[in-house]
Amino acid sequence: MPEDIYDMDINEIIQKVLKDSYDETQKDLSYHAEKVKFYNEAKEGIREEMNNAREIMSEFMELEKNGELSKISNNQIEIINKFEKKIPSIQKAIEGLKFVDKKKITQVIKDLNKIKKDVKNKRIKIKLANPNTPNIKLSLIQKLKYRKTKNL
Repeated sequence: MPEDIYDMDINEIIQKVLKDSYDETQKDLSYHAEKVKFYNEAKEGIREEMNNAREIMSEFMELEKNGELSKISNNQIEIINKFEKKIPSIQKAIEGLKFVDKKKITQVIKDLNKIKKDVKNKRIKIKLANPNTPNIKLSLIQKLKYRKTKNL
């Protein structure tokens, strides 16, 4: 403290303590506001990605149901590819949430893993329907499944 506390009036000391307390509280509130803003933006980004993927997957299901997988567009394939690549970062973001029910987080991560597996399986079906589409990259295991299914 720049001033000697013993030379100050009791009211001045109380005012100084209150002011310091107020300043610290403002810093804390500012920090928490930034944190809430970050998580809200992350939540909105995750929601947007999930909605895009859900929309594409429902279109895919409709095309699959009608036997028209060859009509899937390159743009739809790219959205599926991007979503699949973002699943791990979405999982990390969800796991990083400290204030959410752990059971709910575990269930969401299980659901994301199921979606990821489903996307990989659908990629094989798309490749079967569109063998010359260059933007469908298959892993080694997917290539084996693709060849096995293709030869049946």
